[in-house]
Amino acid sequence: MRRPLALIGLTTMLVLTVCFYADSVWLNWLLGLSLAGLVVSSAVKGLRKKPEFPAFFAVVLISVIGFTVFTEFYVKPIQTEFDGKNAEVTAVLLDEPENYKGKSFYTVKTKEVNGESKSIRLMLRTQYEVRCEVGDTLKFTAELESSDYGKNLADKIYINAYTYENVEVTPAEHRPVYFYFVKLRQNIRGALYSELDKDTADLASAVLLGDNNFSEEIYDVLRRAGLTHMVVVSGLHLSIITMLYSKSIGRLAKNKYINALITVLIVLFFLCLTGFGKSSIRAAIMLFVLIASKLFKREGDSLNSLGFAAILLCINPYIVGDVGVLLSFSATFGIVVFGKPLYEFLTKKLKPTYESDHKCINKSLRFIASLFATTFTAIMCTLPVNVLFFGRVSLVQIFANLIVIPLVQWFMLFSALCAVPSYISVPFLKDLFSHIADFIGKAM
Repeated sequence: MRRPLALIGLTTMLVLTVCFYADSVWLNWLLGLSLAGLVVSSAVKGLRKKPEFPAFFAVVLISVIGFTVFTEFYVKPIQTEFDGKNAEVTAVLLDEPENYKGKSFYTVKTKEVNGESKSIRLMLRTQYEVRCEVGDTLKFTAELESSDYGKNLADKIYINAYTYENVEVTPAEHRPVYFYFVKLRQNIRGALYSELDKDTADLASAVLLGDNNFSEEIYDVLRRAGLTHMVVVSGLHLSIITMLYSKSIGRLAKNKYINALITVLIVLFFLCLTGFGKSSIRAAIMLFVLIASKLFKREGDSLNSLGFAAILLCINPYIVGDVGVLLSFSATFGIVVFGKPLYEFLTKKLKPTYESDHKCINKSLRFIASLFATTFTAIMCTLPVNVLFFGRVSLVQIFANLIVIPLVQWFMLFSALCAVPSYISVPFLKDLFSHIADFIGKAM
């Protein structure tokens, strides 16, 4: 078996997706077919010699059983215990609150529910903003109900809490480390909105911090142009961050181990700053595997790395409830499997750059071909997800991506520079960077 991790990870994610979104009848069919397939592939000599067949059916069977057990013996007991009840809750705030349509949402982890020690995640909704920070203890009386929102379930939030009363806040004596990343995120966000135009600041806070503060009008434009992936922190952003490091400071560090360590720390820092988005975690895992393969002089395999990332994320079977995860894995699968063949097909008549009489034109054509191959394969492989979940396909997204994606790295760079506190004492540079970022942002 050439790519065991790819087979296990991607099959698991596909099966869990069917289990999560399809009717329970499908689970029974999957269970029966996988069991029959495992028996046949193990009994028939010709199939037994090809381990991919029994391995595939075994993964399907284990995935269905794992999803069923997780649902019936973990999620449902939690929802049954609390659904439709009023409770006095004492909980710790895990992340900064989100505001949507006049309501505030807080991700909390309970310490006590009705005086009993309980440790579960809740999504608390209030009618007004509660002044609190990560690590603070919140005490409130709320109506509890089961959550059926896929993204919440993917975040291990199985219960929603609604309160219309005052929330008592007790400041934390000892702040968690993540608190300081949230404060840094808030400071950078404040700098962006003070230095940049409102729409440009919305875009900058999305690509740098993982925010989603767009107006409905702007977000609809992004949807219709097929550019929403640009404002969801993922592999694109991590690759830009690591590329900027390797092309600048990274050249000064000649030791490959030091370079690898710094790259890993930069990625971890960015993950903390952006709130550990699942798409960015997938990209980080693949990047770490690539770094390890280079350090230990092993041939890297992107498809195996993608499967490994899927295995780690699927430890939570409800991870597929986040459509962004499905889009991220679908796009990456398309790029890994079909991107290089398409690029080679497009450039097969081009001479190598060093043999070309017009090296600049040759490099430009190869760059355009690479960008087109990456964009086209990602779009085609995310097409089923977009049709199934959103019922729409953008007809201009290939051209929009070809125009906009090359600008993202420069926009991220100058947006970050105009938000760096050390430049406050140099107004000329800060103004220069903010003007450039505004110009690129409006162009995008």
